Amino acid sequence: DRTKAPRHRTLRAVVDWSWDLLGEDERTLARRLTVFACGATPAAAARVCGLPAEDVDDLLADLVDKSLVEDAGGRYRMLDTIRVFCAGRLAEAGEDESTHAAHAAYFLDLAETAEPYLRRTEQVDWLVRLDAEHGNLMAALRWAVHADPSLALRLLTAVGSYWWLRGLRSEGVPIALELLDVIGPEPPAGLEEEYLFAILTAVIGGSRDSRVRDLQPSVDALIASRLAAGERRPLRPVVTVMWALGIGPSAANVELQERLMSHDPWSLALRHLGWGYILLFRGDVDGAEAEFTAGAEGFRAVGDRWGLAGILSALARLVAWRGDDRRSLALADEAFELVHRLDAAEDMADLLCLRAEGLGRAGDAAGARSCYARAGEFARRSG
Repeated sequence: DRTKAPRHRTLRAVVDWSWDLLGEDERTLARRLTVFACGATPAAAARVCGLPAEDVDDLLADLVDKSLVEDAGGRYRMLDTIRVFCAGRLAEAGEDESTHAAHAAYFLDLAETAEPYLRRTEQVDWLVRLDAEHGNLMAALRWAVHADPSLALRLLTAVGSYWWLRGLRSEGVPIALELLDVIGPEPPAGLEEEYLFAILTAVIGGSRDSRVRDLQPSVDALIASRLAAGERRPLRPVVTVMWALGIGPSAANVELQERLMSHDPWSLALRHLGWGYILLFRGDVDGAEAEFTAGAEGFRAVGDRWGLAGILSALARLVAWRGDDRRSLALADEAFELVHRLDAAEDMADLLCLRAEGLGRAGDAAGARSCYARAGEFARRSG
């Protein structure tokens, strides 16, 4: 563009010159890498860019040597100026839509693979792995909302556990609202559960949008229709959690949830957590404590820190009501250490408030004030 400043015309000329020196496979890889929002591993680059895995390492090294890509500890990134140039070549080649589709499919597969591990001992390792791909997951979601809404529903549901564990429960709200707007009032066939999850994401994320209020009555209808059709496939665990928290433990919902929950060890532990609260609301404190204790054993056995922390915080409140503030603080501290391992901002804020309450009752106003201040920091971080 001759109207640009000379230094910009010079930059364009330098990149153009470098591009002309590339081989055909190098150009293919360079232009297709532009769909990655936060860099790519060699495995991701090979699959998304459609090149043989055995060739990609050498091609990436060549692009690094030619200053078109930088190696950031095994993740390969482009500077923004290079990325904009190469994205233009992607569009010229007519590969924009197909490469974005391959990118979204890859990160859907990654999120769905990770999801069961997020309820086990390996959850911390998988959270770190998903953290590294956070930008790519969000980019895939944003692209799919309009380009492939069904894939977007599946991906939104698949990353739900990740957001939940990290305490990022408002992160999916704007995308869920936009997606619900695109899809309309009826879920795509076969994706009723994912559609339900999108509604619950907006509800629990605190949205006051009128679209969510209009859709909320359809939650029970979606579940009822599933049962009426003879559906017995269990709900995904994250959907069960969101449904219980978003709609509440009415007698009808408890029965539906019982019928649609899995019977794996994690879900059985979750049952104890849910029934513990129901018994507590009914005034059966001893029964609630027995349920919470059984649930804690279940979550310890599978290695889920989030579930265990939730039960320990419930027990901390229960024993505080009985006047045992020392044990309550010990339980709250243990729960905090668990969610700290997960870096779950919202849960850390909740537990610091619980600890502050105990310190306040014990007369330690300064300690309580300090906990509330830290809780405020975590609450702001979680949105």
